[in-house]
Order: sequence, then structure tokens, then C-alpha cells
Amino acid sequence: MFDRFVLGVNYWPRNHGVDMWKEWAPSEIAAEFSQIREMGFQAVRIFLLWEDFQPSENKISEASVSHFDELLAMAKREKLTLVPTFFTGNMSGEVWDVAWRKNRNFYKHPALLNGQVFLLRFFGDRYKEEEGILFWDLCNEPDLAFEAPSAESARTWNKILYQELKKQDGLHPVTVGLHQGSLLEDNHFRPQELAPFNDFMCMHAYPLYTSLCPDSPDSLRSTYWPSFLCKLSSALSGKPTLMEEFGVSSQLISPEMERRYYESVVFSLAANGALGVFPWCFADFIGRQKKPYDAAPYEAGFGLTSTDGKIKPSGEVMIKLARVLEKVAFNSLQREKASAAMILPRRYHDNPDKDIKPETEARALFNSFLLAKQAGLDVDLVRIDQQLDSYKILFVPVVPRRAAFTTSDWRRLLEYVRDGGFLYASYHGAAAHELEAIFGIEPDYAVEVSPGGFFLTSTGVRDLPEEIDLRAIHSKKLRLLGRGEVWMRDDKGEAALTFHSQGKGGSFFCTYPLELYLSYMPEVYTGGQAYKLYQEMARTAQVIPTLTSGWPQVELKFFRDGEKRYLLLINHQGKRVDLDLSEREAKIRLQDILSEEIILSPYLSLGPNEARFLQVNREEG
Repeated sequence: MFDRFVLGVNYWPRNHGVDMWKEWAPSEIAAEFSQIREMGFQAVRIFLLWEDFQPSENKISEASVSHFDELLAMAKREKLTLVPTFFTGNMSGEVWDVAWRKNRNFYKHPALLNGQVFLLRFFGDRYKEEEGILFWDLCNEPDLAFEAPSAESARTWNKILYQELKKQDGLHPVTVGLHQGSLLEDNHFRPQELAPFNDFMCMHAYPLYTSLCPDSPDSLRSTYWPSFLCKLSSALSGKPTLMEEFGVSSQLISPEMERRYYESVVFSLAANGALGVFPWCFADFIGRQKKPYDAAPYEAGFGLTSTDGKIKPSGEVMIKLARVLEKVAFNSLQREKASAAMILPRRYHDNPDKDIKPETEARALFNSFLLAKQAGLDVDLVRIDQQLDSYKILFVPVVPRRAAFTTSDWRRLLEYVRDGGFLYASYHGAAAHELEAIFGIEPDYAVEVSPGGFFLTSTGVRDLPEEIDLRAIHSKKLRLLGRGEVWMRDDKGEAALTFHSQGKGGSFFCTYPLELYLSYMPEVYTGGQAYKLYQEMARTAQVIPTLTSGWPQVELKFFRDGEKRYLLLINHQGKRVDLDLSEREAKIRLQDILSEEIILSPYLSLGPNEARFLQVNREEG
């Protein structure tokens, strides 16, 4: 899609905010664009506030278009490209509607659709050969401005706008600025249904706005959240995803916490295959008595730079990322393939069981993703109809009773195991004839689990923690009559985790919705031992990390450029960790990308939430 990892930033001028087009101040904007370029950014996302550009259905504001042309010229002087966002719409918690909409439905009313197409045709025709445009964004977080009455209306709206813009401009890619709500609820903006009418997908990720990240901003959950959402969006849609918005407000956290959050997040996004990163946003805003910052003062503090232009800790991290990407020639690197994957349910947004919502699915997948990462696994998210044979182990966490997998899917997974693969599933009502053959279990019956604390204990057959404390939510567990090798039992002495060997393959079955329980437990990943279940399953599947493990807070990702090999290390928790980077087959030397220091010892200290990009060299002799 792009020939490089895109390093961009969202932009409103610090002195004017969303009044940018009404209070046009070109000299101020030019100075800020110069600072943006100096910080290493390549692109700037800007917002065509709807009321400023389209005063009526069939009229475009000549003054605003003139300002846009001037802005484009400023960007080109600084060798920056622009990402114009139409129909804004929603911005910083406020809705900026147009008077001529007159409460007509934004997604369905013919006159409203004609009006939107009128604006797109104008811009598409006028700028169809403009090299200063990187891509078009159809709308900023559309569901937060106007509610789509159905998934079909959202899809049709996206289709009409995409096709009309493409008729005028076949050069520039087109996307729509979705946010995390599209993956946590059924707001009718489903990536898998919108994908045919987007050249790539976008995601906006903020731990602040979800209960799935109950821990501190520098915690494992919060700092993996954007990477997980990118991978989930790509898995659902089948298209790569750009992290178009993320960030934290310095009015809510300390400067050091801000730095720690940013460092883990941006390098993890690079490690996990995002198309690029666009933090929110360039500057803190001065006009805090004005809409929208007066009603939500913290919205004025998301900047990479302060109101006086000084670079904040988040901005310093972005400068570091730009330096690393240039120094390592990141765009020429190839990511080494993951050996593990999680399989998405077939019906993610519309499970027929009312208690299985998109948030339920996201909780299960996210916490399975975290456990895999803690276990030292590089893990993909995939659909059941994708190629699975290249993965040594597959995870299907918290499988509900209906609509996750078809009978044919279960048969395919049975063949995967019989052919030498390893499969893990945790119970949330799952039932299929093939389950007994896959997992070597004989169900007795499902029993209600009362909310509250309990624990799992090791049977001693494997290298597992002696005890794992859990807190149950209202759910069911599956009691078993027959089962394979029991690895863990619950506090009633009943099987909680079993293993069943089938030739060269095998399967693991958890009788509880383990990952769902973990999702509701604050600080569970600080010193928690549940990841060791995944670690032991990976060992059984002979998925052995290249480097010795033992650092559950550290993410490792290998890259190659011909004969050169690189290692990206990211600490996802706010405490220092000392690493032994001895490979099993040989000692290594590490070259620090930024300082060019050769680290002769394979021992390395990684600070709180620090990221290091290192070249890995064989030690001679």
C-alpha cells in the first residue's frame, strides 16, 4: 500500500484548534509545519471541518479551498504530505454538524448523500494528480457523529463515497477513520464489511476509553492495546491497518508516564505490522475556553508539543522512532514469520447469543494475545478460512456455544491436529461432535460458576506454576467424565486444563473461560503466572523462542535484511529488566542502532518501557 512505514501526526494549530479555517493564520501554521518536519514526520492528517467547507448542499466555500491550497503549498515546502479528512463531523467529543442537514439521516437520506458526493467530486477532480496528498480519509469516527441505522446503511454509505471519489481520483488511496468502538460494539461499522470499499483500514486506539485496559498507562495491557487492535482490524478485514490515532493527555498523567506509554506503543506498532503511526496530536491547545476544549479540558493536553512549542516526552519518543527507522532502513526489513496464531470467530459482531457481544470476543482475544506475548510467542490473528498449516500452535480462546465455528471448521481443526499441529481452546459453551475427537474429552455437563475468587493448581506433570489465582465472573465451566492428561485442577479437584496427544500433534482444553476471567482482573499481568500455561503449551508444540525466555513483560521481534538480522526489544511494563540474550546455538554480539555501540556481552539492561533496536551479529570463534 505504501512504500514505507508512515510516520505522521494529527494536526490542528495550537493557537486556533478547530477554528483553524475560520481564523486562518498561515504564518503560524507554516512555523508549526516546519517543526513537524524537524521532528521527523512525513505526513500530516488535517480535518476539513464540514461547516467550513460546505456551507450548503451544492456549494463549496471558495475561501476554505483557498486556505487548503495554501496549506498544501506549505506542506510541500517542508516535504510533508497531507491526509485530508472529510465530513468532520466528530471532533474532540463534540459534533460539528451543518445547519442544512436538518436532522436528515447522514447515511441514508438521498439529499444528504448527494451533498457528500458533491464535496468529494470537487476534491477528487481538483487534486487527482496532486503529489502532496498521501491518502483521503472519508470521515473521522463516523459513528460518533451520526448513528448508522444498520450495518447495511453504513456499508452502502462507505461504498457510495468510496466509488464516487475513486471515479474522480484513481491515484490516491481512500480509507475511513474508524475507532476502537467498531471492534468493541456493533455500531454497524464492521471492518470486514467495509473492507471492499477501503484501500486499507484505519484504527483509533485509546486505553483511556475502554474497560479492557484497567491498569496504568505504562502497563502491559495499555501499551499492547493499539498493536492488538491493528492486528484485529487486519484479521477481520483482510487488509493492512494504519494506527491513525492514539495518545494520552498530559493533564491526566505525569511526563514520565507519558514517555513510557509512547515508547512501548510506537515500537510495538512497528513490530506488529501496522502501516504507520499518527499520534494524536501535534500540539496542546491554547484556547481552552472555547468549544470543544471548554467542556473537556483534558482534550487540550494530547499534544506532542506544549502550548509554548516545547517538545514534550511523547514528542521526544516520536523523534527517537524517526531516527531508528532511518538508521535501520526499516522499510527494507522483512519480519520473521510467527509460529503461533489465534483464530477469530466466524461471527464476531453478530453472535446470535445475546450475551456474546463484540466486547466479549475482544476480551477473549486480547487476553489470549497478552498471554501468548508473555510466553515469548510471536502471534498472528487469523480467520478460520485462512491458511493454517504454517503455524505450529493455534489458540481459540473462550469459544461460545454458537456461531464461532461450523462443523466443517471443527473437522478442519481436527485434521490440523492429526497432521501434527497443536490446538488450544477454552470453554464458554462450545459444543460440537468433533470436540471429543480433537481434545480427547468426554463431557459430563456444564455447571454454573459463581462469581468470586478461586484458584487452579498444577498436577505436577509439567513445568507449571503451583497455583494460579483467578476471579470468576458469572459463567459456566464444563465438567468432564473422560479426558486426556490433566495439567491443572480447580479448587474442587476437577480437571481445569487437559492435554490430548494425537500422533505428532496434540490439543489442550481449558474447562473455564480463562481469558475472559483475566480480562476483568486489574493488575493481573503484574507478577501473574497464567502466561506459564501458554509457555508450557508452546514448549509441548516445540515452539521454542530463539532466545532464552523468562521476561514476560518484554516483547521480542526479529527482522531480516538479506544476511543481516535485527532484534527489536520492547519493555511493556514500568520497571527495569535485565536480559540474558544468549542464543542456544551460539553467543551473539549486539550493535545498538542509534549509538553504534557494540555490546560484547549478551547481557543487556532494558529500562522501564524502553525499546531497543539491535543488530544481531555472530560472535567469531
